[in-house]
Amino acid sequence: NFLHKIPKTKKDIMWEMDANETITLKIENSGIIKKLLRTTRYSYVHLDKIGSYVWVQLDGESDIYIIGKKIEAEFGEKTAPLFERLIKFLKVLESYKLIEWGK
Repeated sequence: NFLHKIPKTKKDIMWEMDANETITLKIENSGIIKKLLRTTRYSYVHLDKIGSYVWVQLDGESDIYIIGKKIEAEFGEKTAPLFERLIKFLKVLESYKLIEWGK
């Protein structure tokens, strides 16, 4: 069951939390794409309040179900449909190689 998967942030992803408790991810651009496109060294991803809350929950110990229940307790109805949105968000993070799955 997907709800029992355990997501965790990758160790090499740099991030900062500001005074409003929102997180900015600092991702290093590297490889051939950086050379071809002549991009800057870093890209920044600004998470909203809910995304920031999710990010700090990705400790490699809590499964998706537990994380979802914490989100529901913190934000209530404004996260509905909760698990569909959470899973989609985690899949996006995974597609950008920002998270990995624990055991």
